[in-house]
Amino acid sequence: AADCLEQNWTKEMVQSWLRKFCVEVEKKEFKIAAESGDIFDMQDEFVVLGYNNGNYFYLPRRGQQVISLAAGSHTKLNLFQLASIGWWEEKFAHLGEKDKVNWDLVGSALMDKCTRKGIFSEAKMRRGRGAWIDGNQKILHLGDTVVIDGKEFQPGKTETKCVYEGAYPLSFDPTIKALSDDEAQKFYKICNEFSWVNTLSGKILPGWCVIAPICGMLEWRPHIFVTGASGVGKSTINTMVIKPMLGEFGMFIEGKTTEAGIRQTLKRDALPVVFDEAEAEDKASAIRMQAILDLARVASSGGEMIKGTAGGDSMSYCIRSSFCFFAINPSISQYADESRITKLVLKKSFEFGSAEKYNKLVVEINDTITPDYAAAMMKRAFDNIETLLVNIKTFNRAAREIFTEKRQADQIAPMLAGTYLCVSTKRLTLDEAKQWIAGEDWLEHS
Repeated sequence: AADCLEQNWTKEMVQSWLRKFCVEVEKKEFKIAAESGDIFDMQDEFVVLGYNNGNYFYLPRRGQQVISLAAGSHTKLNLFQLASIGWWEEKFAHLGEKDKVNWDLVGSALMDKCTRKGIFSEAKMRRGRGAWIDGNQKILHLGDTVVIDGKEFQPGKTETKCVYEGAYPLSFDPTIKALSDDEAQKFYKICNEFSWVNTLSGKILPGWCVIAPICGMLEWRPHIFVTGASGVGKSTINTMVIKPMLGEFGMFIEGKTTEAGIRQTLKRDALPVVFDEAEAEDKASAIRMQAILDLARVASSGGEMIKGTAGGDSMSYCIRSSFCFFAINPSISQYADESRITKLVLKKSFEFGSAEKYNKLVVEINDTITPDYAAAMMKRAFDNIETLLVNIKTFNRAAREIFTEKRQADQIAPMLAGTYLCVSTKRLTLDEAKQWIAGEDWLEHS
């Protein structure tokens, strides 16, 4: 004040000096807050997720999809992906020269905050659409809505360990009433009315259809291969049974589809894959199909796949899908695939009145498997996931007494538990599981 009087400062000059002084104080406080990790914690625009290998990860509330920025990419335009220019200017314009945002200062603070947050694993922490278990929470991610223990949230606004990103919405009413035991048994009955070489296939097909939409919740995802000569009912099972039962939760492909195409389309979704015309008629097709079978092999246990890129960086994938293949000639040649893919073989029916029986079955399918029926079956599986997981372990113990290898029991148990869910929502005993398995010809399915 004395200096101001001596230099004959005007009121305006004093006010200008005070403003500059306050800005300098705020800059220092901003830097201290950034260094201590106290900045960007409680705000509604975006969430700081962490860092990994020179990349920094954020989840904007608006876009609802994870943004990855390299150190040199924390520029003005890139930061607009996290929040609007109006938000940045309102928060930080007064800290820069001439009331402009100091983007270098903001970028430095953001990267420091990511570093303090810790390592962010994309493969393990980013999740797409499908059914999941997150700690003790049951998650149903529908793309535009995340249902957590019955409550609906927007993607990016969930209090969960993992990040559930926004995506194209799946049509499903989470409030639909689950099927009763009597209603669910109708589906079990339909699957058993096809002409199977081994009647055991009629037990396995409904089980796969029940667990496939919630495959992301399973520790082990089994795969099936429906095969048989032309005209035995493969297309009927595909188009009239499996496709309507999975609905929008299924990824339906055929023909010349490649492993990379499946992987890049799924991304982080935990959705079942149905592959029609999965033939290996020539060398090129055999190589292509083997790559797809290798992908299914990894998906069984949900292992992480790492692929190189042209830029010298790696990309990681964690596929959690159950696969269903259709072909006249199954292209399974390796034991590692045989133990993860169960063959369901159809035969021609030469019984008297078989055509009439088939027509009657088609009518029954159309009357039963409606979109609401399929949704209610999925709701039954989702609501009873705890019981389903316990029954999988029980069937696994029972199956180990029949199969010589643990992996064969791992493969069969989830589908048997799914089939049992068509009959009852109770937890079965070990003796009951053994009775379900006993008396069947397991040779072709093991």
